[in-house]
Amino acid sequence: MDEIHPLKMALSRRSVFRAESSERALVYGYIGARCHQTSYLAIYRRALEHYCRRERLQLCNVFVDRGIVDPTTFRPALIGLCDVLGLPDSFAAVIVSPQHLSPDHTQARHLEKKIRSTGARLLIAHCTKPARTPGRQSQTELAEWWQ
Repeated sequence: MDEIHPLKMALSRRSVFRAESSERALVYGYIGARCHQTSYLAIYRRALEHYCRRERLQLCNVFVDRGIVDPTTFRPALIGLCDVLGLPDSFAAVIVSPQHLSPDHTQARHLEKKIRSTGARLLIAHCTKPARTPGRQSQTELAEWWQ
């Protein structure tokens, strides 16, 4: 009887959405790119890494679907993302912008609901177009929470 009590306690405990070693929420990135160029993918990855560092999130992995030209294209990386988001310690998915889900707003909304149905949040490290000011360098807005 004494052996069952610790097991029962362990099974009834809620997940805390933290990695015990880092004390940071575990998140997974997703990049849905039309192009195959690794330089663009590296830029998107750095934007996700920067966002996670700034927001004190632990970026565990970045899932990448390349060559997405049609909103109905099969996306194995997105399926993998949804699978890991179902794990108990997963906190959120992070994307660079909503266009990484789909350029079609209806399809992007559908994929957003699919991600959120895993119980995880969807965060956007939103990169807007640079705003030019006469005599100054361009500025880019980063890191907008979208939950």
